[in-house]
Amino acid sequence: MPDRPRKQANADAYSMALRSKESRVDSQEERRSGARFPCSVTAEVLEPQSHARIMGRTTDLGIGGCYMDSISLFPIGTSVRLRLADQARRFEAHAQVIFAQIGMGMGLAFTEVSTEQLEVLRQWIGELSGELAPSSSPTMPTLQQYATQPATPTEKSSPASDYLVLNQLISLLIRKHVLTEAEGTALLRDL
Repeated sequence: MPDRPRKQANADAYSMALRSKESRVDSQEERRSGARFPCSVTAEVLEPQSHARIMGRTTDLGIGGCYMDSISLFPIGTSVRLRLADQARRFEAHAQVIFAQIGMGMGLAFTEVSTEQLEVLRQWIGELSGELAPSSSPTMPTLQQYATQPATPTEKSSPASDYLVLNQLISLLIRKHVLTEAEGTALLRDL
């Protein structure tokens, strides 16, 4: 068991990160161990025993976990392997489902993060929070730039990306109470 000291060191470093200044509770009912920051990146969750895989998008990310929009869910308490990726980086960790809402998504708490991945996560959160300058990744155009630039024939959206955007929009409308859960679920079923 030569990896045991390394895994313990990783767990200790991760525990310290959770108790750091970033780890605060935003409200009395909040169970999160740290601040979360809005983001939208591809998420893949794998349940290792059955090899069941769920794809979705994260809507927020923090040092202790993330929220993933997805119609399909794993039950609360399920241990999973999580992969988040955007154009500039990839983050992987073990996590546990701590919250699940049918047709909406699930909250995931990170349970094991390697030292290297913890650095990736800290850099990412630093950029999302505005504490660090963005890495040298391709930048997305601002809304104003996008509106003034004509679309080129190569900028067609794919059916998969259209589906994800509609899924996110319907989920957001439900969370903002513009649609009832029943209305949203019916629309999501029709996608």
